[in-house]
Amino acid sequence: MTFPLGDNVFMKRICTFLLILVAVFLLGCAKTPGTEVFRFEVRSYELTIGEEVQLDLIMGSHEGEEVVFEVLDGSSAIEIVEEYEDAVKIKAKEVGTAEFKAYLKEANNINDVIVVTVKNPSVDYIELTAEKYELFVGETVKVEAKGSSLDDGFTPEFVYETSNKKIATVDENGLVTAVGGGKVQIIAHEKNDSNLYQAIEINVKYGVVAELKLEETSASIKVGETYKIKGIAYDANGSSNTVKQTFTYTVTPTKKVSITDEGVVKGLDEGTVTITVTAGTQKQKLTLDVSYKTEIEKDELVLINGQSTAVSFSEYFAVKGLSAKYVSGDAETIVLSSKDTKVKGVKVGSVVVNLTNGSVSKDVTITVVNLTFGNETVFKNNTLTKLTLNWTDVEKTDNIVESELLLTGADGDLEYEVSSSNEDVFKAVKTDDGFKLEIINIGISTLKIVAGNFVKEITITVDSK
Repeated sequence: MTFPLGDNVFMKRICTFLLILVAVFLLGCAKTPGTEVFRFEVRSYELTIGEEVQLDLIMGSHEGEEVVFEVLDGSSAIEIVEEYEDAVKIKAKEVGTAEFKAYLKEANNINDVIVVTVKNPSVDYIELTAEKYELFVGETVKVEAKGSSLDDGFTPEFVYETSNKKIATVDENGLVTAVGGGKVQIIAHEKNDSNLYQAIEINVKYGVVAELKLEETSASIKVGETYKIKGIAYDANGSSNTVKQTFTYTVTPTKKVSITDEGVVKGLDEGTVTITVTAGTQKQKLTLDVSYKTEIEKDELVLINGQSTAVSFSEYFAVKGLSAKYVSGDAETIVLSSKDTKVKGVKVGSVVVNLTNGSVSKDVTITVVNLTFGNETVFKNNTLTKLTLNWTDVEKTDNIVESELLLTGADGDLEYEVSSSNEDVFKAVKTDDGFKLEIINIGISTLKIVAGNFVKEITITVDSK
């Protein structure tokens, strides 16, 4: 076949272009110094915590050149254990992912990066045992956790915890020490994963009371005042830590004073009473003299609207034989009873009355307020004075019992404070719209709500089922 002159020129240009393409291709395929492949043998790696692995490099023409290894972005999932000329040994430290880089010291642009993933070991079996499951306060017992793993060569390690440090503590070696009565869970979880755990229950009992001592065996108070009985129980060795410091109280005669389960006595009428304190089989007696004051010291009495129990003027002001007479204000705010010696609040507001017993006379203000609890399941009514909470129930709410609380007077809401008489049992904390109880241990404590002269007390027993 023949081509015209123009076509020959065209063909020459095509041939030249093809020769240039071939040359470029061959040049691209040629091996030039410093460009041979440099990479890890693997593109990613998965480890379990505590596992070590050696990662090898393909060096190509860079054999003998110095390599730098680096964990990127400050990840703590892995650490470098040992470095070699063309390899590195790493160890898995904690769950997570890490980018791991290798590059030439003299040419940072020649590098490779892989992703290392660290996971928890697979534990398929955990057993937690104790030498015994019932202790007396002060005794110890060793618990031991054993387990096996689905990962070859991995032996699980365990951390020991207690559900209630007020009942029993546990150290890093599994030694349990009983410190208070009740039931407690001892938990062992895999060192790196708290979701892999086993638990046992230990019942802690108090020892036998061999002796009971009272701080005082005689005392005196005024009507309306309170007195806290203080006593300590001991075991046969003279230790008070091993026996239950919970007492019962019997009063003779019964109408002169009131007494709470905590041993707080309140004077109701003048006279002498004998209080028998019991701890286990041990008993001690306290003689308490109750007398009236000779003058009215307080200026105000705050009542809860609708509270069914009438308040005695003589008891509240601690002056004998007081009766009231209306002076000013809305008379429908209160109701006087028992020949005007007692009073109930029936309407929010205030009224002034004159109190007298013939020799003493004083005008005082009676203020009536609304008290509303918002927790219908626990604080069911405003006249509540005693309450029992089961330990297993409060555990379900992370040992927190919350309630709304509203105190309202004629001029609006009243500021109030809350407190606990025994913070070893629970702490009382004021919240934006009420209060919460942080339950700590089984026992008895009094929740006190105070707003000015108003005082509301609820004796709360935290018990175990």
